[in-house]
Amino acid sequence: EEPDREELFRINLRELSVSNDVDFRALAHMTHGYSGHDVTCVCRDAAMQKLRRLVKEKSKDEIKALGQQGEMDLPVNMEDFIM
Repeated sequence: EEPDREELFRINLRELSVSNDVDFRALAHMTHGYSGHDVTCVCRDAAMQKLRRLVKEKSKDEIKALGQQGEMDLPVNMEDFIM
């Protein structure tokens, strides 16, 4: 059910920074037929997308510096779910 999937998205993303553009209701609607495990995987993949965005075209040293400076905390946004 959609409300259950919406809640699963909220639970899976509760420890991440989430942009205001993330529409949990739309995500639940878009994932009709997905299992709880599927929703968890979608959230994990979106979190990885944000990291890919951050490190794109950066050297290993630049990435390491970002981590040391605490700048790896980009919010997950709606675009991260729509690949």
